[in-house]
Amino acid sequence: MEENQLKEITIRQYGLLSPLDWGEDCEEELLRMNQLWNRLAEIEQVTREKYNTSIMTDQDVESIYQQIASSSDFQSSLIKERRSIRKQNGRKVETHNLDEQIRDLSHKIADLRNTAASSRKLAREKAGKRIRALEVERRAAVKLARQESGLWWGNYNAIVKAYERGRRIALRNGGQLQFKRYDGTGRIVNQIQGGMTVADLFGATHSQIAVDALPGDAWTHPSRGERRRLQRTRLTATIFVRSGERRTVTWPMIMHRPIPEDCLIKEVVVTRRKLGPSWQWQVTFTCTRSGSKQNRHTSTRRVVAVDLGWRRLPEGIRVATVVRNDDTPADFMIVPADIVDGFALIKTLQSRRDTMKNNIIAWLKTLDWAAAPEALTIHLPALQDATFISAGRVASLAIAWRNHQDWDAEGYRHLEKWRLADKRLWLWEVNQREKLIARRTDLYRRLSYNIVVNTDVVVINHLEIEKMSRLLLPEGKENPLFKAARHYRTVAAPSYLRKWIEIQARKIGATVVTQDMENWVCHACGAITMPARPYDLQQTCAHCGITCDRDMNTCRVMLKSFNR
Repeated sequence: MEENQLKEITIRQYGLLSPLDWGEDCEEELLRMNQLWNRLAEIEQVTREKYNTSIMTDQDVESIYQQIASSSDFQSSLIKERRSIRKQNGRKVETHNLDEQIRDLSHKIADLRNTAASSRKLAREKAGKRIRALEVERRAAVKLARQESGLWWGNYNAIVKAYERGRRIALRNGGQLQFKRYDGTGRIVNQIQGGMTVADLFGATHSQIAVDALPGDAWTHPSRGERRRLQRTRLTATIFVRSGERRTVTWPMIMHRPIPEDCLIKEVVVTRRKLGPSWQWQVTFTCTRSGSKQNRHTSTRRVVAVDLGWRRLPEGIRVATVVRNDDTPADFMIVPADIVDGFALIKTLQSRRDTMKNNIIAWLKTLDWAAAPEALTIHLPALQDATFISAGRVASLAIAWRNHQDWDAEGYRHLEKWRLADKRLWLWEVNQREKLIARRTDLYRRLSYNIVVNTDVVVINHLEIEKMSRLLLPEGKENPLFKAARHYRTVAAPSYLRKWIEIQARKIGATVVTQDMENWVCHACGAITMPARPYDLQQTCAHCGITCDRDMNTCRVMLKSFNR
C-alpha cells in the first residue's frame, strides 16, 4: 500500500445539553428506528428457525440430539437428587455414587456434542441449496423492512449495519439477537457522503451538520474558566428528511477539544440515553486523516505478555500483569481501592432500596382498598400477585395517588415519603455508577496505551468470562468462584481492558495474539504440578523449587510459548 493511501481514524466525542427544538416528530423517528430493529430481529429469528429445521430433520442429527436431551434430563434429575440429599443432611454428606454418575454423564454429553457438531456439518452440506435459498429470502426481507420503515436513509442504514454486525457475532458465539423495549434511548446518524472538512463544519456550508464557530483562543486562553466559556457553542444536525423537507435540531455543545484541521468528517452520531430520570446527550464525530503510520510505529521486536484476570489486593484489584521480552520490570495494572469501594457502595445502596421497597409493599398490602378510587386499584394486581415488582411501579402508584389524597391522606404522605427517599438513593446509585464506569474506562484507556506502546506483538491469555460467570457448570458442579470473586469480576471487567488493548494496538499497528494457557505450568522447568494452596499469589514449583508470582509465571510461560 502506498504511503499516501494510508488513513487514520480520529474520533471526537462531546457533551450536549438538552436540545432547543426537539419535537414529537423527532421522537417518532427514534421509535421507528427501534421498530426496525425489532423487525430485523424477528426476521433473524424466523430465518434461524427455518435453518434449524433444515438441519435437525437430518436423521443422524436428530438421533444424536435425542440422546443428548435424554442424558441431560437424567443428569438434571441426579443433580436435583444430590441437592435434596445435601439439603436434608448437610453439604458434607458423602454422595460419591451420584457424583460419579453426574461426572460420567458430563463426559458422555460432551462426546455426543462433539459428534453432533460433525453431523451438523454434514447436514449443512446436504442442505446447501435450501440454506442458500434461506439467505436470499432473509436479505429480501431485510431490504423490504428497511424500505417500509419510513426512516431517513442515514438512520435505517445505521440500524441495518448494527443488525448485520450483531448477527455475525451471534452466529459466531451461538447467541441470538434480542428484541429491544423502547425507552427513549436512541441515536440519530448523519453519514456525510464524500466527507466534510472542518472548515465546512464551522462555516455552515453543509446541509446536514453545522457547528457555530468558536473564538480562536477557545483552546489556548491561559484561564481555564475562560476557555470553558469560550468553548460553548451550538450543534445543528439533521434528524430526517421527508418529502424534501429537512428537519434539523440544535443542541448547546461544549467543545472541550478541537477537531484536527486536516480531518475529513465522515459520520456524526447524536446519542440520547437514559441516566436516572433525565436524558444524557452526546455527539460523536468520526473522521479520517491522511498520512503515514510509518513514523508512528516501527518494528521493535518487542513482545508483551498480558495475563488478564482479577485478584483482590489491599491496594485494589490487580486486573492484569504485564511482562516484556526484555529487561523491563513487570507491570501490574491495578484498579484503585477507591473505585472498588465505590462499587461496594452501589451494592449497599441497592440493598437499602430493596429493603425499603419490600417494607413499603408489605405495608400497602395491609391497607383496605375496598373504597379506593379506580385510578389506584388498577395498580393492585401487580402489588398482590407479581413475584417481582420494581420500585418504579410502586412510585407510579404514589404519583397517581396525588390526585386522590382525600381517600387516605395519611397513607399518601407515608407512600410519598418513601418515594422521595427511594428517588434520592436511586439518583445517588445511578450517578455513582456512571462516574465509576467513566473513571474505569479512562484508566483502561491509559493503561492499554502503556502496554502496547513501542510493541510489535501483544500476547493475551484466553479468559473464558462466560464460563466463569455461570452459577452451575455444564458437568453439574457449582461454580467454584466465591460470591466475592464474582463481584470483583464485575468491578474489574477484564474484558473491557482487553477491548481497550485491542483498540490501542490497532492504532499503532501492533498485533494481538490470544493463547490458551494450561494451568500450573512452571516457566523455569516446564513441569505441571497442582499446588497445595492454589489461591496463593506466590507459588513454589514442586519439581524445581523456584518461587514466583503466579501471574508473572503465566506471562513468562506465554512468552516462551510464543517464541518457539
